[in-house]
Parts: sequence; structure tokens; C-alpha cells
Amino acid sequence: MIVGIAAGLSPEQLTPWAASARKVWPGRIVILTDDADPLDPLAAEYDLELRMVPLREKGMGVCDIARTRWLHIGELLGSTNKDPACVVDTRDAVFQTNPLAMVRRRILLGSEGKTHLENPWTAYWVNQLAPNDGIEDAEVLNAGAIAGPEFLLRCFAFALFHRLPKIKCSCTFGATHMTDQTLVNVLARNGFASNVDIRKDWVFHVRAMDHGRIGATWHDDLHVLLRDDGHPFPIVHQYDLAPQLKPFLEAIR
Repeated sequence: MIVGIAAGLSPEQLTPWAASARKVWPGRIVILTDDADPLDPLAAEYDLELRMVPLREKGMGVCDIARTRWLHIGELLGSTNKDPACVVDTRDAVFQTNPLAMVRRRILLGSEGKTHLENPWTAYWVNQLAPNDGIEDAEVLNAGAIAGPEFLLRCFAFALFHRLPKIKCSCTFGATHMTDQTLVNVLARNGFASNVDIRKDWVFHVRAMDHGRIGATWHDDLHVLLRDDGHPFPIVHQYDLAPQLKPFLEAIR
């Protein structure tokens, strides 16, 4: 199963995610949303399952979605590890190949290639939320794509929800957005460490182009982003930061 969250996103914004997901995965694709009506035509075109959930807690603002989504993701996922699932950002991620093919017995996360200390954006929140967890020198794991056996991923989602603080704000990507990613890193490095695989060949986070520590080559003829081994990354995250991915997105549509 592939799972995404849609809050305040138009069908046009969701089309690259939905279309590319359906191209590489014949099974269940679920979007959790608090406003399903505008997405009905998109769901019909790409055979998506829309689930209505209360993503915004009363009086908390849109930032709290980064916390509440984990409750609803956990409730959606199954109670056995028989089937794999992945949770992938809908606004800025596309699929090049089946994202579930690499899932085995552990949670799958992708590295950005830089440590928390090298990234002031995450270093601040590590210091605020986990000053004694010893992950400052570890590479940042991006919360934009997470996969694993369903029940294990369910446990991870519930653990995130219960540890994330409520922070009221009025911005789209604010404090809760960063606490969300920080606690993904804390749980992956500590509480769930024995059940997490960290890979650099599963999802490519476009911000990694800034430092070049994760090999990626854009193939002009195939319109795909290739790993060093010549195979496509299953997921490309933050595609809106890479103008050269425009032909790929147009091909999807």
C-alpha cells in the first residue's frame, strides 16, 4: 500500500504523485484528507482510495497536521507484517519504480547525506527535543518517505504521534514540521534502531544535490534520475527544487 496526506492541495498539485504512483504500483493507493470532494475526479482517474480524517485539531492551525497525520496513518495500517506499505509526501514526491520492492523486514528510511550538525535547520530542533540522544553527528533522515512492513510501520507512526508535542502556529511549514522530522530521526536512531534500514539508493532527496555525497545522474533521453549503479531511484523527493525534472513530470501527466 502507498499512503499520502492531502491537506489544502489541489488535484493539479497531486497529479504527479498520483499518476506516478499508479504507474509503478498496481495495488492499494490511499490518500488521507479532510476535504475529499475536490479530489474525487483524481481518485477516479488513478483508482485512489480517499479516506476522510480530521487532520486539523480545533484551534491548533495547519502546522499540527505534521503531528495528527501519524495517528491516522497508524490507524490505517494493518495489524500484521504480511504486506509492505510506504508513506510518501504528496506535494513534492514522484515515483520512478515500485517503492515497495526494497521493503523486507525493517522500516526503510533515506539519508540526505549531511549530518544534523551540518544543517542548522535540523541541528536546532535536535538540540531542543533530543539533546541527550547523541544523534548530532548522524546523517539526517528525511521524513518525506518512510516504508516498512505494515504493523512495524504502524508502531512507528503511533510512537511518533505520542511523542510529538502540540505546537500552535499559522504557517504551512512551521515548528511542528521540524519536530516531526527530528523525532523520526530520534526514533530511527534509538528506539527503533534494530528495526530500521537506512539507505541512500531508495529515495533521492533533491537537496542532496547541494553537497554531492549521494550520486545521482539525470538521464535526458529516459527522463529519469539514476543512481550510481545505473538504476532509477524508486522515489524522487523535493522534485520542485530540480528544474531538470520538468520533462519527467510532463511525461507523467
